[in-house]
Amino acid sequence: MNRLRIISVVRANSREAITSLRAARLRTVLGLIGILIGISSVIAMISLGEITKQQARKQFSAMGTNILVIRKSVDAVSAEGKKVEIRLADAREMAQSIPSIMDAAVRIPGYGDFRYAGMEVGQGDIQGVTESFARVNMLSLQSGRFISDWDVGRQFCVVGNDIAMAMRAAGAIEIEGSIIELEDDLYTVIGALAYTEENYALPVNIAANASVFIPISTASRMMSPPKIDVIIARNRTDAGHELVADEVSDYFQGRDPDLRVDVVSAKQLIMQMESQMQLFTLLLTAIGSISLVVGGIGIMNIMLVSVTERRCEIA
Repeated sequence: MNRLRIISVVRANSREAITSLRAARLRTVLGLIGILIGISSVIAMISLGEITKQQARKQFSAMGTNILVIRKSVDAVSAEGKKVEIRLADAREMAQSIPSIMDAAVRIPGYGDFRYAGMEVGQGDIQGVTESFARVNMLSLQSGRFISDWDVGRQFCVVGNDIAMAMRAAGAIEIEGSIIELEDDLYTVIGALAYTEENYALPVNIAANASVFIPISTASRMMSPPKIDVIIARNRTDAGHELVADEVSDYFQGRDPDLRVDVVSAKQLIMQMESQMQLFTLLLTAIGSISLVVGGIGIMNIMLVSVTERRCEIA
C-alpha cells in the first residue's frame, strides 16, 4: 500500500514538474544551458590536463627513460678565477670509466650558412659530434652513413632532412658525395638523416632536421675556441638517478677538482613534470569550477524568479 502511495506521489510530482517546465520553456532552456556549460567546463579542463601529461610521457617513452643530459655548471671556475671547461678526452672516456653509463655522445656547437652549388640551402647549427651521437639520440639515416670516429679531421658531414630537401630543390641528384659549403669550408656529404621529430621534453635541443653534423675532431679545429656544450648519455636501467649523478660528478672532479657538472635524468624530469602537471590540473579544475558556480547562480536566479511569480499560488 505504501509502495503504491509512493508511486502515485512520484507520478503526480513528475506531471507537475513537466507541466511547469513546458509553461516556462525559455527558463528551462536557459537552466539546461547553464548546467551544460558548467559541467562541460570542468570535464574539458581536467581532460586537457590529462592529455598534456600523457603527451609528455609519450615523448619520454619515445626517447627512453634512461637518458641523461650532462652540462658544465655555470659557477665552475678555477682557483685563479678562470672558467673551466669539460675536456674532450675526458668526455669521450666517460662511458668506459663510469660503470653506470652505457653510452655517451659529446657535442661541440657551431652555427653558420649552408650553400650548395653557390645557392644557400639553409642556415643553422653545425654540430661537431662523435659516432655515438646518432645512436644515443636515436637518429635514423635516410641514406649513406653517420659520422665515424675514424673520420679524424676529415671534411665530411651528414645533413639533416630539411637541408637534404633544400639540396634536392637546388638540383642535387645524389645527396651522398655532394659538396656543400659550410662557412667558407667545403665538406663532402656522406649521409642524410631521415625526418626527426624534436623532443621538447628534454632540456637539450638537437634540431636534427635543420643541422649539419661534422666529426668532432674537425669541429675542434674549425671552431675557436671549441667548447663542449652538452654530453648526452644513456645510463643502465638498474642504476638510480642519485647513483649516476654522483658517479658522473666524481668522475669529472677526479679529472679536474674545479670542474662542476649538472646531471639531469629523464626520470628526474618525469617526476618534476608530473608534479607540475598536478598543479596545472588543479588550476584548470578551479577555472572550470568557476564556470560551474556561475552556471549554478544563473539557475538559482531562474528558480527564484519562478517561485516569486507563483508566491500567491504556493502560499
